[in-house]
Amino acid sequence: MKKSSNDSDSALIEKVKNGNEGAFNFLVNKYYPRVYASLFSFTKSKEDSEDLAQQTFIKVWQQIESFRGDSAFFTWVYRIAINLAKNYVVSSSYKKQKLNTSYLKTENKQLQETLQIDEKLAFTTVGAKIMLDKNSPYLNSVIINKGSNSDIKLGMPVLSKGHLIGRIVEVNYISSRILLLNDLNSKIPVVISPSGDQAILSGIGKLKPSLEYLPENFYPEDDNLVYTSGKDGVLVPGISIGKAQMEDSRIKVKLFTDPTQIFLVNVVLEQVTDAEAM
Repeated sequence: MKKSSNDSDSALIEKVKNGNEGAFNFLVNKYYPRVYASLFSFTKSKEDSEDLAQQTFIKVWQQIESFRGDSAFFTWVYRIAINLAKNYVVSSSYKKQKLNTSYLKTENKQLQETLQIDEKLAFTTVGAKIMLDKNSPYLNSVIINKGSNSDIKLGMPVLSKGHLIGRIVEVNYISSRILLLNDLNSKIPVVISPSGDQAILSGIGKLKPSLEYLPENFYPEDDNLVYTSGKDGVLVPGISIGKAQMEDSRIKVKLFTDPTQIFLVNVVLEQVTDAEAM
């Protein structure tokens, strides 16, 4: 006897409640088109509908324990989506986004800066927005509103205004997680200019990561800039990160981009060769 949609959903939901992200991604893939269509009929805006759909499934993940099966799963998801849409439309933030041109100018300026620098670096990138995330398994990570549906994959570097801020450590259908450079779990090989010294940039849970495995006689000068070395075979070499400086008896790196002040980023999908860029 063929299983009903509700029966198959129930099995997946139980897996999600046990932390199975694969089961959650399956549910997202299954219901995202219907959720997006419902939101678009409400907002009449592609961008608003995409953002609200993203927020909907974040809430589904966060509140899945509260689903008791009293209604069909999609009915429960639909209620979350429409409540978010209603709150968004009537909220003061919605009105401000429609009327406050200074907000739009700020966002456009940051976007233009990002695109200009990305063009110089000859990277193929996809732009994304930072989303609010209160349930991070890492001390310093953020969720963005793009995922496998935008060709994002694990390990991809993430830039803000052309400078490295982290890498992708988790990918879902419509969202991804960035592990920021200052997280305790972040360690990447770097090179220091102009000396050429190699080191490991390690997050220490504070705003400035530290440099480890440096030559014993190394002492930072005013012109010591830090770049990716590419020694890990994952991150491309030459992406700027920050400036080396001595602080609290440790050599740390003042990041060119403050990770607490970002809301637009670019995920590097691939590096364009010189021949392709011409």
